Amino acid sequence: MEFAVALLLDSLVSDNNQYVLNLDSKYLGNQNHIPEKDLIALGKLMNEIKTSANVYRERLSKQQQLNLFLETLDIDNKIVTLSKPVEPTSQDSPDPLLNIIVALIIGVASGVGLVFLWHYWRKNLRG
Repeated sequence: MEFAVALLLDSLVSDNNQYVLNLDSKYLGNQNHIPEKDLIALGKLMNEIKTSANVYRERLSKQQQLNLFLETLDIDNKIVTLSKPVEPTSQDSPDPLLNIIVALIIGVASGVGLVFLWHYWRKNLRG
């Protein structure tokens, strides 16, 4: 087992602070004196390292996304003064002419609807 640990330590390569394990079957094939039990343990350890590295990369990505999101919520990024506030010179709302036009359209439409309903009611329901 000490040889497997030494083999792991020798094959550990640093790449941007992420550790990559390079063990190929060709290199391990030349090592005939490694017991099968140790080779199985080495395979399990390699799988655990790959799984842990994938989990680390996913969490690092999520942490970077969260940091980027938090930077956008910074108060300095939200308040931008382009010009000083100016008092309005004319009234925006309510617009009396528009209100009268809308009221007339609604009144005429409901009046016509009531006439048709009254005519239908007199003709079909009363006999």
